[in-house]
Amino acid sequence: MRYLIDTNIFLYLSTDRKRLHPDVLAMLSEPESLLYISIESVRELIVAYNNKGLGNKKWKISHAMTLKMPLISSDTRFEFYRKQGLHFIFNEK
Repeated sequence: MRYLIDTNIFLYLSTDRKRLHPDVLAMLSEPESLLYISIESVRELIVAYNNKGLGNKKWKISHAMTLKMPLISSDTRFEFYRKQGLHFIFNEK
């Protein structure tokens, strides 16, 4: 399955897997799982590195919905976009 992962999930996978819920980690670790990261997440990392704040989450939402991919995040604000058709998987830390 294809998954669009949010910036925080990418960082947890890279640096601190203990912050991922066991169910989410199992899902992401499946051999057939294909993980994607939005260009907006790359921008967020660059901006955060330059210490200027974070980017626009709406780009990730539209990216996930356009590609018909579940978005995995620890950000509770994505929950509100389920009504618009976002397939959201919440990572409970």
